Amino acid sequence: PVAVYFPMNDSSKYYRITSTLNVTKPCLIHGDGEYGTAIVGDWTNNAQYILSFDLTAGTTYFYTIRDITIYSKNAGAVRGLLLKNTPYVTLENVYFVNCYNGIVVTGTNNFSHDYRRVVTYNSTVSGVRFTSFTGGGQFLYDACTFAGDTGWVMESDSTLDSATFVNCNFEQCTTNSFVMNGTCRGLSFIGCRTEGLNGVNDFIIDPPVAGVVSGLSVIGCAFNSDTAAGVPIKIGGTGGIIRGFNISGNTVANAGLATNFVTLNGEGHAGVVTGNYFEQVNTTPLNTRRAAVVCFANYNSAGVCAENWGNSDWQVTQSSYTGTG
Repeated sequence: PVAVYFPMNDSSKYYRITSTLNVTKPCLIHGDGEYGTAIVGDWTNNAQYILSFDLTAGTTYFYTIRDITIYSKNAGAVRGLLLKNTPYVTLENVYFVNCYNGIVVTGTNNFSHDYRRVVTYNSTVSGVRFTSFTGGGQFLYDACTFAGDTGWVMESDSTLDSATFVNCNFEQCTTNSFVMNGTCRGLSFIGCRTEGLNGVNDFIIDPPVAGVVSGLSVIGCAFNSDTAAGVPIKIGGTGGIIRGFNISGNTVANAGLATNFVTLNGEGHAGVVTGNYFEQVNTTPLNTRRAAVVCFANYNSAGVCAENWGNSDWQVTQSSYTGTG
């Protein structure tokens, strides 16, 4: 791959551009750190990108961007990065600041993407957005931060296999922290956190009619919201199906939250909600009982929450047994 280096000659200066930088072949784009090198888009057309990988499916592979900031000089007036038909992408120590959309992923040939310490800050619409995407899967987000109106969103016209979020932060999102409106098989959140959500739902898992989300895991995450009525996880509502979910070992600290942790909004089957802790006395694990959904060993500040196996009360209790020989 071709290497393109943007050195930091003076920490007070940046690389100003007035039109899109188009990438047409495999490359490494790097600077001297996200606080040292910045490429600044200086125009007001929010349909254009600072960096654009607008490629033909199946023609080129392997792209890396690292140690650099992508910045819109006019807040919300420029898109950050377009990734179209770009298999094997690595982003490391990359900041997207003041962009209309931080990263847009699209096309029919996108897979094996690895994002580490990527930050989308003050995004007008979304930090990361999948649109018209049918390109594959294997997307890893490690120690990333998503901020904006919506932190991360997949549109209903998209299909993805395997997205994993490890130790990621969804910060001060206005409407939603995470929205899955497409089809996704394999969606995991491990040790993530949300902070300061101003909307009514942190995570929305809501595939379209004929769409599927399966293999959903939310494990060891911390949910914090500025909105007392904010439901941390909302499942279903549009008409798609959700099958196979494990929501376990999480904590919720929404101040004054007097509602449920998980809303089954018309969908959600073959799932477990267990071992979660809610700091507010009125927070409950689920809004409803449902066949093939097990809810047990959850706790709020008043004590053990109601437990059920499908539509029935949990029938197992602790006792003792003395053998008789």
